[in-house]
Amino acid sequence: MNPIFSPALESAVDRAIEILEQTPFLPGQLFYNCAELQQKLDISATLAQDSLHELFVLGYLEQVDDCYVVARDKIVRNTWAMSSLSDAMASRHFVLRSKILFFDIVEAPKTIFKMLNLVLGEKVYCLHRLRYVEDVPMIVELSYLPVSQFPGLLAYDFAAYSLYRILEEKYHVRAENQSLEFFVEQPTPDEMSWLQLKPDDTLLTLSGETFNQNGNVFEYSISKSPGRYTCYECSPILEGLF
Repeated sequence: MNPIFSPALESAVDRAIEILEQTPFLPGQLFYNCAELQQKLDISATLAQDSLHELFVLGYLEQVDDCYVVARDKIVRNTWAMSSLSDAMASRHFVLRSKILFFDIVEAPKTIFKMLNLVLGEKVYCLHRLRYVEDVPMIVELSYLPVSQFPGLLAYDFAAYSLYRILEEKYHVRAENQSLEFFVEQPTPDEMSWLQLKPDDTLLTLSGETFNQNGNVFEYSISKSPGRYTCYECSPILEGLF
């Protein structure tokens, strides 16, 4: 929590979080309004309003019109164990489905052909998908793959199948490692529509190369998800001082 917060606000927010954790609230259920939280915690109206706002900022609550409701659980993805999104969600018993936004062969954009070690003008597959977790639009994914490495890839329906599973089973290419960069971005109008976001919402964006079992890059991917509902875990290795 922000260290500039007053001790009174920190205490009120902590107590409100305890209520959320100990009460069987369901996602989307109405939480206390300002007057109710004021009475529940025996605090001032101003402190109750500030506490509700901080719970919203921290992702515990969502705002619907003038009311606060309990937020959905965050999707937690780790970035140290390589797996497809399909496998990651299946391991957590989440239902994942996909919608194809665009899938075709295009000329590799300048930044992409450099990342994939291609020559200028070489063709790539561009696979753009909207991924739903438990029927909630949660992730926009964009994948670029060299056409020369994966002939016939357009024949597969990646609304129904895992990209990495098809690459391994049909092309004997296994996703082994990734080199990713993290960004915080504002959504475009299309992304706001796809992910049901507001203009002031933020996206967590991961982009970078995917390497196969031989250490060769075969994909450049971009993954965007709402920051409010997503948490990425990593395991850094510290080597020396910086």
